[in-house]
Amino acid sequence: MTDSKKPAARGPLLAFLVSAFVLVGVFVLVHLLADRIVAGRYPAPEQAAVWSMIGVVVSATVAAAAAAQAWWLIRRR
Repeated sequence: MTDSKKPAARGPLLAFLVSAFVLVGVFVLVHLLADRIVAGRYPAPEQAAVWSMIGVVVSATVAAAAAAQAWWLIRRR
């Protein structure tokens, strides 16, 4: 194995690791923010449960978009 192949092999791995970290981090932050908003705004358990699930979907969508952008920014170099 030559040294010239090492940086090329690390690029996709680095992009994957950073994207995975961004995905998890953004999901957790947005989900915690959504839960905090839901808990304060909807005291009824049924309403809170529905809006919490909506918060999960929104959190997953935002996290997937952030991870895709992180992947693109790293692979662009």
